[in-house]
Amino acid sequence: KLFVVMLAVVFGALAVYFLVGRNISPAVQDIAPTVDGINNSTGESDWVKKFISESQNDLSVSLIQYEYKNQTVYFKPAYGCCDKMSTVLDENGDYLCSPDGGFTGRGDGKCTDFFQKRKNEKVLIGSPESQSSGINLPPLNK
Repeated sequence: KLFVVMLAVVFGALAVYFLVGRNISPAVQDIAPTVDGINNSTGESDWVKKFISESQNDLSVSLIQYEYKNQTVYFKPAYGCCDKMSTVLDENGDYLCSPDGGFTGRGDGKCTDFFQKRKNEKVLIGSPESQSSGINLPPLNK
């Protein structure tokens, strides 16, 4: 009986953890005022915050911020099989290019130098080295 009770307590605690969420109190960036869609405390766009919030329990999702051609961009690696393309988005979340993936594995050809020219990596969600999420990026040039 004791084992069954302990098992019920553990599963109950896990259920509360996943249903309520990992952060009981709101983070500062969740309540910080925004100006023109940019969060003042973090500098992240509202769409980035929303993307991270909606994707935090999806282990297949990554979003990595870089500087590329003198602008802040967001790299969203493709997850899964075959011909899916990764995407690079601008600060507004608008599509810029696909540096890899697709039938040839070379993306759409619009940013062939992305992996060589990107800098100041900031992983916002996921991991660029995570084999479990299917991501295998070339090393960052410093």
